[in-house]
Amino acid sequence: MRMWIAALAALAAAGAWAAQPLDLATTLARVATHPAVARMQHLAAAEDARAIAAGTLPNPRLTLGAMSLPVGSWALGQEPMTQLVVGWVQQIPAPGVLAASRKARKARARALAQQTLAVRLALAADAYAAWWRVRAQEAALAAAKRRVNALAQAAQAALARYKAGFGLQQDLWLAEVALEEARAQENRVQAELAKAKAALAALVDLPASEIAVPEVPWRLPPAPTKKWLAAFATSSPVLAAASMQLEAAQAEADRAVAARLPDLQLGLSYGARRGRRDLASAWIGIEVP
Repeated sequence: MRMWIAALAALAAAGAWAAQPLDLATTLARVATHPAVARMQHLAAAEDARAIAAGTLPNPRLTLGAMSLPVGSWALGQEPMTQLVVGWVQQIPAPGVLAASRKARKARARALAQQTLAVRLALAADAYAAWWRVRAQEAALAAAKRRVNALAQAAQAALARYKAGFGLQQDLWLAEVALEEARAQENRVQAELAKAKAALAALVDLPASEIAVPEVPWRLPPAPTKKWLAAFATSSPVLAAASMQLEAAQAEADRAVAARLPDLQLGLSYGARRGRRDLASAWIGIEVP
């Protein structure tokens, strides 16, 4: 067992288990399950559930108590008006309040659904750009390495000519300066590649060390036409969300107008008396501003 563990550790240290290349399709698929998208989906579902509750009557109130108990003896059968009472009270909002409240909640839920789509599209666009940025920096790093190798060979050739007495010291210095500049450029490209991988890793929820982009042919997407841009503008989830938020605000204004009328309260109660006929009561109440 120890031999196997040692062998596995050696393979891991040698990098035998390299990360699988992260292609563009996999990148976009991973971004679709981003926590920001899940958060917006849960918010939209919660708002939709609130819309159902906003269109229903408030919960009724149940009351239990005792009335007209004689002080001192607290006997239930001593006084004829002593009774055990159970009551039910229901509040009825003004006409139009419930409908406007539900309409506002529904509009907010639809706006959140559109915002969820907008977040998903924005993350996909960021991931698309980050993936190609990594691909571009890897290609730039490969070119920088080739340039360093070529200039290193040129510097070695200049040094050999100088030692043989056929080359100028000036040529040797120029070759070494060019080589150092190429190495500095390579280091800058490596730093930019590390930043690009870190940005892509944050989007796809992977360690930056596991980001490996496969080589694909360079191709530019077709330029968008005016018809496509017009269609996108009319179907933009950001604009749709703004329109639904406006609808929710209008519904809130309608609710405020309807709420100018007072709410009603309906009440029923039943009083049980010992040895006498029970009593029932009904009443209606109205809020007085």
